[in-house]
Amino acid sequence: MGVEYAVLAIMTSIALIIIITSSLFLYLHMISESSKIPVLEGSVVTREYNESLELILTMRHLRGESSELKQIDITTDQGMVQLVPPFLELNNSIEVKTLGLLNNKIILPGSTSRVIVIMPRSYFSTGKEYGILIVLDKYTLTLTLSM
Repeated sequence: MGVEYAVLAIMTSIALIIIITSSLFLYLHMISESSKIPVLEGSVVTREYNESLELILTMRHLRGESSELKQIDITTDQGMVQLVPPFLELNNSIEVKTLGLLNNKIILPGSTSRVIVIMPRSYFSTGKEYGILIVLDKYTLTLTLSM
């Protein structure tokens, strides 16, 4: 006594349908979760005034969920300068302004935001490269600044 061919065919068809539908749902879940990951791009522009240097950090949010700005790290000749929202003046020599950030710390999808950092020119030397690290809750953006 064995299982008839018709019963085997039905059991195989059911198993195949289960495998195909579970693979499809896994694929759709992966696509929906990966579209939530924020993708940002950025650039830095400098403007030089008398004894100060203005760094304009531009962040463009291309897709994904909104992100919250946690901190900005700028390497200088005098060490690492760490800026944490809410941006307060550091040593009365560094000033920070934000444009396009919700509550001065959240960047929304599809928006372009700017963080303007005004620092003394003595923090930088001509002919060197400096790194800027923008840390968000779901993303990290690395920029370089050539003087």
